[in-house]
Amino acid sequence: MSALERLWRGVLIVYASNAGTDTANRLFKLLRSVGVPTVVIKYDGDLSRYWGCFDVIVLVMALSGAVRLICKYAKSKVVDPAVVAIDDGGRYVIPILGAHWGANEAAKAIAELMGAEAVITTAAEYMGITGIEELARLLHCDIINTEELPSFYSALLSGKPVCIVGIDKLPSRVKGNYMVGLNTECEYAMVVGDPQQSLRGIKVLRCMPYKVIIGVGLMNEAGVDEVTKAIRAALDRLGIEANRVLAVVSIKSRVGEAAKALGLPFRLIDVDELRRIDYGCATPPNDELRRLGIRGVAELAALAAGGTSLLLRKIVVGRVTVAVARV
Repeated sequence: MSALERLWRGVLIVYASNAGTDTANRLFKLLRSVGVPTVVIKYDGDLSRYWGCFDVIVLVMALSGAVRLICKYAKSKVVDPAVVAIDDGGRYVIPILGAHWGANEAAKAIAELMGAEAVITTAAEYMGITGIEELARLLHCDIINTEELPSFYSALLSGKPVCIVGIDKLPSRVKGNYMVGLNTECEYAMVVGDPQQSLRGIKVLRCMPYKVIIGVGLMNEAGVDEVTKAIRAALDRLGIEANRVLAVVSIKSRVGEAAKALGLPFRLIDVDELRRIDYGCATPPNDELRRLGIRGVAELAALAAGGTSLLLRKIVVGRVTVAVARV
């Protein structure tokens, strides 16, 4: 899975002057062409309504201006989006916030897509090591004690192994001295979930797995097999196992047949429940949804059933739309 394929909540491109319009629009078309949900806007003095909505915010402007702009919004590396700056001419792509939380990977992927140069300054990437935060993202877990991250990076950069407890195998393309399971060499362990063995004498980084809810919308003509295929496509795109799914949710009862075929719980909701969801980060509705008086189906269904935020913006698979929210 490429870095661009992991931008499940999409990319916001913001340009500040007419000089950056061409670069912003060019990137917009390139990202859309490879299936990345992307929005492009001209900066109007306020990014607060977008700040928590996307995996990556790309600022097409001078680096100094980008730094001043994000200072108003940055709160914590745990909650802030990855932010990347691109000069108006599209020559350089520079991570400026959340380097290990997706900005480095996004910058490199965007630079390759645009034929530009990524300017990466973090030591782990220089040494070809997958960031611990990126590994946690691939494992779909939240790092609880982030204050321990510097010592774990120090271990990796000095060649010491970091053992991963609670998984059977590492995600593909993970680089660095990560080892699955405990052995006598382990002084540092990243624990996914609750450990089943003693960890005395080992420095521990805790990563708590989260569950997900799948929302489904579909055309009237779509069959159960199409829904099943779409749900599988969403899980495959995330790289997440079916045992993490709390429920499949829809306003159409036949989605329940697809959920049953996959061994997943199903919840039927009504349109009024969708209308009650006030979530500013939902994908803007199309004309048909506006005519029906709702702002969406798949995304809002996942949120209506208990999702706290979108993990995967709606994707279209044939005549079915699927979105995933985390709990």
